[in-house]
Amino acid sequence: MRELKILYEDRELIVVRKPPGMASQGEPGFAVDAVSLLQTRQKETYGSSQTIQCVHRLDKMVGGVVVYGKTKKAAASLSAQFAKHTVTKRYYAALCGKPEKPAGMLEDYLLRDKKSNITRRVSKETPGSKYAKLTYRVVESRELAYGEEGTLLCCTLADIELATGRHHQIRVQFAGRGLALYGDHRYNPQCGKGRMAGNIGLFGYELTFDHPVSGERMEFLAKPEEGIFLEFETFRRKMSENRE
Repeated sequence: MRELKILYEDRELIVVRKPPGMASQGEPGFAVDAVSLLQTRQKETYGSSQTIQCVHRLDKMVGGVVVYGKTKKAAASLSAQFAKHTVTKRYYAALCGKPEKPAGMLEDYLLRDKKSNITRRVSKETPGSKYAKLTYRVVESRELAYGEEGTLLCCTLADIELATGRHHQIRVQFAGRGLALYGDHRYNPQCGKGRMAGNIGLFGYELTFDHPVSGERMEFLAKPEEGIFLEFETFRRKMSENRE
């Protein structure tokens, strides 16, 4: 597992690149999570017991950029920005299949079942449903071999921007259109075995928000460095360029 990488830090907040396979904050069990690592680092580096506060999350099996508050004021400001959808969140997704259009917008109403931790697409009239919207752009598509028989699967690398931040939103909206994310066995049981088992083909590569004290607009970027993403020429080329 790759280590948590610090992208930026000041007195109010800290921004990291969370690796896939690590929880954004504590969960049942003994696995190391991002908040615990940052809390330990805070104490060892600064001799401070200042609480690291989680203001948003990426699913455990999803890597990407995450911001944490270091003060109550900063955490409250950041949480409010996420609630008001003023934070820009962009993702790379590896889709099983190819969208009909090279770019587009997906709109749905989603309903989360907290007991099963599964979200479904439902009608607007469904009690408790929430509006969900995202836009996407196809970056590249290619055929990949998977399974013991080397079956070919068309996979698409998509660039996605969230307009809302619903539970499992990207995963549910694409799966509902026959384009489940690579490795996402929760919404596509066929993805649970062989080469497709493991982390989900989703990575939060951009996070842009207003600094909670100065108000400065801040943008943070990271790129996927593991898993299915390295099968795409877009990232193979970047990794090759970095080695030269």
